[in-house]
Amino acid sequence: MSEEHADDVAGTLARLEEQVTQLHREVQRIGVAGPLPASHDEPAALPAPGSYAWLGSLDTPARHPFNPLSTLRLLVALGAGRSQVEQAFDFIYEQGRDPERDWRGLCDALHVTDADALVADPAVKQRLIANTEQAADAGVFGVPTFIVRGELFWGADTIEWMNAFVDDPGMFERGEMSRAAQIEFGVHRKP
Repeated sequence: MSEEHADDVAGTLARLEEQVTQLHREVQRIGVAGPLPASHDEPAALPAPGSYAWLGSLDTPARHPFNPLSTLRLLVALGAGRSQVEQAFDFIYEQGRDPERDWRGLCDALHVTDADALVADPAVKQRLIANTEQAADAGVFGVPTFIVRGELFWGADTIEWMNAFVDDPGMFERGEMSRAAQIEFGVHRKP
């Protein structure tokens, strides 16, 4: 992740946290460290997300997408705190390391010695399934996804847009934004 994107994300999170405190509204951040599984049997399968152009600004691993299942389980087991998520994201997208092929390296970066036992825990697997279902129900299909006041922002290229929404929550209700919301969705993914 470039320093500019990292600063934008950190600034946005700080502004959101401040507004949440002031407004007493919930802000959710869902989906970390890999593509959201399309089903529990196909952890690397994705519905068509549109564009991966934002990946060009990152140092992606040599293989992308990769199977994120173990990484996701590990983050769930660790409680997916901001620090762990940032460390995993940096490992994958700043250092360009493949968490599947360099599992020990990821575990070392996260200071985890019992990772294999953690990711094999049935309770962790069930929590990830529940998280995935919750995210899918909310319309999430990739990472990073932020849900702010019920609006989804997907991809690093939407951070500036999300910042504008934080500053102006009514922006989608006016002009061209309002008209765009009325456009019929032409293709739906089959369940």
